[in-house]
Amino acid sequence: MKGSVLQFRLPGQTDRSFAILIAILLGLWVTYFHASMISLGEISHYDEYLALDRITAFERQGDWWNVYSNQQVTFNKPPLQYWMSALLLEAGVDMTTALRAPSWLFGGLCLIATGMLAAAILPGNPWVIPAAVLLVTSSERF
Repeated sequence: MKGSVLQFRLPGQTDRSFAILIAILLGLWVTYFHASMISLGEISHYDEYLALDRITAFERQGDWWNVYSNQQVTFNKPPLQYWMSALLLEAGVDMTTALRAPSWLFGGLCLIATGMLAAAILPGNPWVIPAAVLLVTSSERF
């Protein structure tokens, strides 16, 4: 059906490039937005206080291999985020920024992984990439 509105066409390379560009711009805008607010406010959430206790325990205990919570070794969470925050604190970064920066970095990496996963699941439709990134960024928990 030549004149049909419902014609299917395979996306060209320009469509794919444009969709990826839209996803990258959306991801950059969201990460910039979150980066501009990373040091605003105070530490006020319960999990921020727990993370602060764990990152300052490296210096208090003199032990960088174990994560301490309430003066006891805990294995509840992997230490990468706490190591990153503790290294930022030792480098002289503001406490609020040092506490939130690793989460910001992991959020940006999550957006990249979301776009790559969407492209791998539906490789024939490049517009799933910005749609997936938009869906993740619009979540209240992101």
